Amino acid sequence: MLTGTYHYLLGPVAGFVVVAVLLGLSRWTFGTGRTRSRRPAQTGPRDYGLLVPVATVSTPEDAEMLQRLLAAHGIRATVATPADSTGEPADSPHHVLVFRDQALAARDLLLPR
Repeated sequence: MLTGTYHYLLGPVAGFVVVAVLLGLSRWTFGTGRTRSRRPAQTGPRDYGLLVPVATVSTPEDAEMLQRLLAAHGIRATVATPADSTGEPADSPHHVLVFRDQALAARDLLLPR
């Protein structure tokens, strides 16, 4: 048994050392091997899940007008407004999106004749 003055510190110090070693081992084992960084900007076509784009316009007002036109004919639609890296709306095309099963009817309605 230790008879020194600081023998009561041996237990907590050993505990901290064991926890530090376990943290280092788990970080090494389960780490990704690369630093976490922002995802690169998408360059290909966007995936909107269950929605598909049926029209692309240059202004948000035009997109909202098409959305109202589709709603008047019973087709639910939404507008995808792209954003730049700061989160503010960008000056790029706006997409009018509908569900896949209504895409054909929406395109027929929006196509000029």
